[in-house]
Amino acid sequence: MSSQNPGCLTAIFGIGRKKQSQVQFPYKAKQYFFSNAEASFYHFLKKMLEENMIIFPHVALRDLVSISGIEKSSFYKFYNQIDRKQVDFLLVDPKSLKPMLVIELDDSSHQRADRINRDEFVEKVLSTANIPIARVPVKQSYDAKELTELFKRTMQAVS
Repeated sequence: MSSQNPGCLTAIFGIGRKKQSQVQFPYKAKQYFFSNAEASFYHFLKKMLEENMIIFPHVALRDLVSISGIEKSSFYKFYNQIDRKQVDFLLVDPKSLKPMLVIELDDSSHQRADRINRDEFVEKVLSTANIPIARVPVKQSYDAKELTELFKRTMQAVS
C-alpha cells in the first residue's frame, strides 16, 4: 500500500496513521543558554584566560569520566549516578585538549541539603578521576589574580 493511499479502513473510520503534520514536538529554543551569573563569569573567564585555555560550559559528568574496574552487572548503577549531572565550566588545554580544571560557580542554591550532597558526590567522582575542581562563589565582580591563584593551587593539588 502506498503512503498516498490511506486504505479503506482509514477512509471509512478515520483510523490509521496520523499525518506527520499533526505530530508536534514540544521543543523550542531556550531564550538564554546561561544564567546571568554564568554569563557574567564566562565573559570574565574568557577575558582572563585569553587563549591559554578553552572554556567549555555545561559539561556532562558522564563525558568527563569513564567507568571501569567493575562487573558488567554494576555498570548502570554507577552510570546512572553520573548520567544527569553536569559541571558549570571545564577548562581544557588548547593544544592537547586535556581537561585541566572543572569550575563550579556556587550561588545560594548550593547551600541546600540536596545540592550539598550532589556537590560532595561530584567532587568525589572528579577526585577519583584526578580532575581538579575549583568552587567559585557567585559575586558581582571577580579578581583575576585571586582566581588565577585559586586555579593554580587547585590544579597543583591534583598533580
